[in-house]
Amino acid sequence: MKKLLFILLIVTASLESLVAQEAFRYPPIKYVLLTEVDTATVKEVVMQNRRRHDQKDFEVVLYNVFYHRNANLDEWQKNHMSAIDHNIGSEFLTTLSVLGDQKTGKIHWKPIKLDTIDRYKLLTVEQLGKMAYANIDRYFSDCKQLALNNNYLKALNLIPVVRRGKELMYPDNTTLTEFYRVIDAATWFVPHHDDVTISTQARVLPFEQVRDDLLAARNQKNIRPAADIYLLEDLGGTLLLEKQVNNVYHFWSYDALPYDGSSFLYRTGDFKFIPRTGIIATTYYGFIFGGEEYFTHPMFRTLSINGVPYKSQYH
Repeated sequence: MKKLLFILLIVTASLESLVAQEAFRYPPIKYVLLTEVDTATVKEVVMQNRRRHDQKDFEVVLYNVFYHRNANLDEWQKNHMSAIDHNIGSEFLTTLSVLGDQKTGKIHWKPIKLDTIDRYKLLTVEQLGKMAYANIDRYFSDCKQLALNNNYLKALNLIPVVRRGKELMYPDNTTLTEFYRVIDAATWFVPHHDDVTISTQARVLPFEQVRDDLLAARNQKNIRPAADIYLLEDLGGTLLLEKQVNNVYHFWSYDALPYDGSSFLYRTGDFKFIPRTGIIATTYYGFIFGGEEYFTHPMFRTLSINGVPYKSQYH
């Protein structure tokens, strides 16, 4: 009898532990009411991603919430200890990417009424901004340990609520939310493991150049053992500026392997960025959700920005 009771206690404790882990991995769903406010602008980008191996198209709708430097957020920041360097003109960008269904490639929109959402489940744009700032601050406070955990920089439980036609609607699809800091200060040295900062005046580091340097380092191990590993450690998990074409900035990264409870995620991968607008195209390369890679080496193009058609070829 005692043995049976002991087994029951162990099973009960194990179940409670699993429930606690699931609560951490899958936090409660919250809805974000995306409306224009004085402190931020919201830009809708419609994209199309295409898998290379079967040429299947996926709808992607990305909402850029760009937070301006403003009195309200500045006042909130003053009352919080911060590891973020504000001397280089930090602004903040939150992206909510609605991803097409893994089987059909389509986004399914459903109507919703605000009075049917519990108050604690509804976030305003301002509340989302404070969440972004706090998460980025935690990321820098923990010395940018992206390789260990990148939960600070992403969320899978935030659902956008937007006006489509005459109705408020939300997507019944996977939505990936990511937080970024945007700076316009010139930088020469590559920041170590900084997967959150988009710097439009960063030193240009084309992928081909870094690849060639990496291969050269591998051939010089007799000079510096594991030189290629040191190079990858320096560049891993950092957003690198590939090039600028007119007002569009192309970024890429060698991503460090993150570990988190709910998914493996290498952030957005390669992306295109326009100042004051946000990210207009991205691969989501390496995003694994539900046990499989979401897009698998995709090509991507931008179809429209805020309803205005955008001429773009697949990349």
